[in-house]
Amino acid sequence: MVNKATVVVGGVAGFIVLFYFWISTQSYTNSSDGYFSSSSYVDNTHFMPEGWNGLPVSINNNLYLNESKETKFYQKQLLKEIMNLPIDDWENDNWLWLLDYYVPLIGWNGFTDALGDSKHLGLKPNAYVYHHVGELIGEAAAEPEFAIELTARNTMHKSPLHGAVWSLITDYPYTNDPSTLFDYVDHRLCYFRDQKEMFNIWISCAHGVGHGLAKVYLHNIDLGLEVCAQHYDNDFAYSCGTGIFMDTQGELDPLAAAPCDTVKLSASCWRYKGKYFSKNGRDAPNCVDMAPLNQRGCIFGESHELADSVEDGVVFCNKYKPVTEPDETDRDWRNYMTCLEGSWQSNRVYELDDPIAFCQQFPAIIQKICQPHTIPIGEGDDEKWNYNLLEVL
Repeated sequence: MVNKATVVVGGVAGFIVLFYFWISTQSYTNSSDGYFSSSSYVDNTHFMPEGWNGLPVSINNNLYLNESKETKFYQKQLLKEIMNLPIDDWENDNWLWLLDYYVPLIGWNGFTDALGDSKHLGLKPNAYVYHHVGELIGEAAAEPEFAIELTARNTMHKSPLHGAVWSLITDYPYTNDPSTLFDYVDHRLCYFRDQKEMFNIWISCAHGVGHGLAKVYLHNIDLGLEVCAQHYDNDFAYSCGTGIFMDTQGELDPLAAAPCDTVKLSASCWRYKGKYFSKNGRDAPNCVDMAPLNQRGCIFGESHELADSVEDGVVFCNKYKPVTEPDETDRDWRNYMTCLEGSWQSNRVYELDDPIAFCQQFPAIIQKICQPHTIPIGEGDDEKWNYNLLEVL
């Protein structure tokens, strides 16, 4: 005969098991109300908030605060504050009090959402603001991944991601061993390379690493590029280079060829030399008297900066077009192809009415480099690099 105590204990145990099973299927985080009815679990440790256009968020991410009626109210209030702030206050850091007041109320996610919304409404503070917010997120993160989860999104030209990454790179105990650095980068910062829909965000993560290396090496460009060039992924290496040159361009003469005419990964330098090319003009022999690979990078940067449209790039690059039969192993043909590639990186082929037909007008060797540009990969697709063209003479 089963006694009542056994039934009661069994019933309670069964209830606990069922309750535990129910609660384990819910999404939750460290917010005040605890649960994410509008989110879904990705696995036991991550969830995807509703409408979130980035990476899954760790359930214990100390930077993220669950959206609620209260946070929505404060986020709207913050947006009004942002839009009414004089532009001089942005330039003089008189906006930092907004962080102190609003981040505890809406989380860093709420703050960056409001800042991103203000950009769509026409506010254009110096890019420094967006970068600095990312830096502060990197400093506030309990784990490096938490900062990446918050900032790896298509907003504000991904500047908060750049800032977060360079903050985490400068804090990393680097010992001049690229293998240990890249192990950290590939597994804890830019760890989403193989997620195809996140490629343009991943490439911006590499750009942020370049910013960080520029700071680690106190703007010694050659040392920073030496590290970038050792990454196993060619797109990463070049995008890392762009981060170095963006970070140091304020110290470089915009009207001079140096240092692009002597450095590694030179195309990542030449693409910031718009003033140099504009000073000389479209028809000038801009890319002479330098080593072949630096010349190749110069030809890329010249069309990248001077060609005003996809069609204009074709006209502009005619000055490099050989009169011989197409040959992808011929240096002159490869220079011509590089010129077209530079134009197509900055002017989007896929936005043409018929991008396929556009590519088909060229010889087969050029169709091969044109076709990838017919497929959009999102904002930032100008960071996709044809390493073979740029590095193989």
